[in-house]
Amino acid sequence: MKIKAKPHGILFFFLLIGLAYSSQTDIRIIYINNVDGYLRACHCPGNLFGGLLYAFGVVDELRAENPNTIFLDAGDLLPAKDWKPKAEYAVEFYNKMKVDAVNIGDQEFWFGTQFLKSLSGKANFPFISANLLVKDREFFKPWLIKEISGIKIGIAGILNPETMNFLDKEKISEVEVLDYRKVLPEILNEFKRQRVSMIILLSHSGLEEDKQIAKQFPEINFIIGAHSENLLKKPVIEGGTAIFQVEHYAHYLGVLDVKVEGNRVINYQNKVVKLESVPVVREAAQIYQTYLDASDALVDSLSLKAKQANRDYKANPKPSDCGSCHFDEYNHWSRTQHAFAWEVITKDGRTTDVSCLSCHTTRFGKSGGFVSAEVTPGLVNVGCVSCHTDFEGHPDKKESMNPISEATCVQCHDKPNSPDFELSYYRKAVLHKMKYHVVRKGDWLSKLAGKYYNNVSRWQIIYRANRAEVKNPDLIFPKQKLIIPAIPENKIH
Repeated sequence: MKIKAKPHGILFFFLLIGLAYSSQTDIRIIYINNVDGYLRACHCPGNLFGGLLYAFGVVDELRAENPNTIFLDAGDLLPAKDWKPKAEYAVEFYNKMKVDAVNIGDQEFWFGTQFLKSLSGKANFPFISANLLVKDREFFKPWLIKEISGIKIGIAGILNPETMNFLDKEKISEVEVLDYRKVLPEILNEFKRQRVSMIILLSHSGLEEDKQIAKQFPEINFIIGAHSENLLKKPVIEGGTAIFQVEHYAHYLGVLDVKVEGNRVINYQNKVVKLESVPVVREAAQIYQTYLDASDALVDSLSLKAKQANRDYKANPKPSDCGSCHFDEYNHWSRTQHAFAWEVITKDGRTTDVSCLSCHTTRFGKSGGFVSAEVTPGLVNVGCVSCHTDFEGHPDKKESMNPISEATCVQCHDKPNSPDFELSYYRKAVLHKMKYHVVRKGDWLSKLAGKYYNNVSRWQIIYRANRAEVKNPDLIFPKQKLIIPAIPENKIH
């Protein structure tokens, strides 16, 4: 009998071990922030990869690896300064990607409170914000609890009032953002009463503010941040709280794997997934195609209206019109990047993508502006009146044209388009005061680069500035008049 008892004891020991391990649960949290409505990267210098088109399939794969997965967004899902329906397609992507919660960021109000409320009605996921009131009432849920495999996860969202300073005051006249330090204690107490195993705060406040939140509310396990657009490949640790953030424009996804035992977090691992060279899954491609079809339809509609108006459609002046009087200025413009803006989106196949047309044509969407390449061929590219906007009455009016200010430039030269934008450099590139070189016998581009830049390898700067004149960089001819750019071309986007 004693001999038989021994294996039963060993069996009981391993049973206890198995029970101990079975009480541990692995939870996966996929997170993102500051998507800004990017369905697909626009391939501008600051936005070469990523977008929800590519995130879709990666989220599916990550979920397949662990069915105990939630997907969270810390805010600024919606675009600013863009086509309103694009926001609806961002929500459609999230519906299909089965997002669990989206925190409210400042950009969610870009098209006004009523649009946001209407859009939320089309969402299969909750928008949340604990410290946001509209007309003195809660606008969205302040928090929620997700239960996965018996594990309760408390999720709350907050918005830093200072982030709203970027918005038009009329758009947010009914909005009040409360001090989150006054609303969080009650929510955290509620989570404690409901015995959650993990607390996640979606914070649209910026990294520095998130550090202060972590100090003040140490019971928060994880802060998924936004607004400051930091790429944190490793979390910032403040006390016992880990802070995460993954830049912007859906360039990256964060993946947080958490091990929970009983009613507490015992371990976690984090990784950041770069959405570059990622295959597109069919369902994502279908949603994106509906967006492109809608964009095509808008351009076709504008084109048809202009055709019907026939001569009554008063198109804005095209660059060649200005060049009839301002020859030198026109000649200089024709050699800048502005004169090749249409070529860029033609190569990328996006000549009917509304998101691209506003910055690659002349005054698209404005009275008399670009409609289509067929109807307004002279307004492809970024023409004179894109920047000199007070052209009405010219040349009869005596006042000079408006000077180009930084506000004029940043309408297009924002972070995605021109991450290294500096007004002083860009102004030099487009100001109509040029240095010329008249080609002599024995000149070649690298020789000129050595003369003007002390670096023969910079011959491409001169070539790019003179593409309309120089067809082959190996062939320049005596008496050709070449522009010598005042700054390195890599500063011009």
